[in-house]
Amino acid sequence: MKLNKDQIQIIDNYLIRKQVKYADLKLEILDHMISDIESEMETNKISFDDAFDKTIVKWKSSFLETSSLWLGAAYVRPKIIISKLTNTLKPLILKVLMSTVLITVLLYVLDNGFFKMNLNDYKESLLIAIYVFAAVNTLILSYWAILMYRSKVKTSFSFLYYRQVVVFCFFPFMITDTFLLKEGSINFISLGFIILSVFISLMGRELFKAHFKTLKIINQFA
Repeated sequence: MKLNKDQIQIIDNYLIRKQVKYADLKLEILDHMISDIESEMETNKISFDDAFDKTIVKWKSSFLETSSLWLGAAYVRPKIIISKLTNTLKPLILKVLMSTVLITVLLYVLDNGFFKMNLNDYKESLLIAIYVFAAVNTLILSYWAILMYRSKVKTSFSFLYYRQVVVFCFFPFMITDTFLLKEGSINFISLGFIILSVFISLMGRELFKAHFKTLKIINQFA
């Protein structure tokens, strides 16, 4: 038995009250709840209201509020939202961290073990290059953020972009001339900051593309 638009709107309003505000997650959860309600109505020959009540009970534990260290302990949302956000973010963060450590260690070893270049004479040029990179990177990330904002649709990907990507674009600006080099070689921590900002920007690109890919899917159901 298929639900009508008014009945679907009732479910949608319920999800809004439960703080399911990201369009992609709401569409997914809405689809599952509709299927459960239709199945209850068909199998048990009951009304929409009764099937809706039974489905709410079934989903009750999924809407209990919780948090995750991956998103910040202060960010409290329904369990199903936290779980889905964490499942998206966790592999991205792990990939960023592993790539950062691997590349940073490799470059540090090459600089200190093979090339052994004295970079003191190039300190100013290196610092300018880093700041130029940081400025261009910030502009690109800001432009993507504006495009997502102007799309006027909140997705889980745009949320993670604003929360996990934008703030890190300022990392290279934290590097000063006294912090850049150590005994003529690139400071390990400074190098790590630079590499980390690169991979976080790449993560931002993935989230940006996923946001607009999701919009296309959502528009198909509009």
